[in-house]
Amino acid sequence: MQKQLKITLALTLTSLSLILTGCGGSDSGANTSTVNQTELTENTVEAVTATFNTPLDLGDGISISFSENVAFSPTVFASNFEKGQTANKIGISLTNGTSAPLDVSSIAIAINSAGNSCTDILDGDNGVAGAPTEPVAAGKSVELTYGIGCKEKKGTPLTFSATYAGKVVSIEGTLK
Repeated sequence: MQKQLKITLALTLTSLSLILTGCGGSDSGANTSTVNQTELTENTVEAVTATFNTPLDLGDGISISFSENVAFSPTVFASNFEKGQTANKIGISLTNGTSAPLDVSSIAIAINSAGNSCTDILDGDNGVAGAPTEPVAAGKSVELTYGIGCKEKKGTPLTFSATYAGKVVSIEGTLK
């Protein structure tokens, strides 16, 4: 009986290892990225912490500034807002000083409070419409209002950061 158990266990482990390795077949669907993995793991970018209403150079002729966040009450039509969240909005001014249009989606925005990610809120009735869908023309600026909902309460530290082409800028404040 012991011998049969060992044989069954050996066959099961062999079958499992073949299933998990895909029998050494093609790498179709595998992570075969040609990106230099060292760039992603070893080269860190130092974040620049800024103050409100101060233009920050993101490089390549692009600058961004943030106004201080304020509390707001999302309407019943707001998307992504959950009852119990603390809702804030912040003004963003983005200037494209380049000679080409700027795709706003090339700027990544993250908002955290007490180590937790806050959600984006869209609420047209409160003027919180999200990022522009059209590129910012060369030499032009755009103003937008960004809404967030955080699980934390008023007075909790808030970090609002933006990343463009590997450069990170952030604003420290508190939930209002």
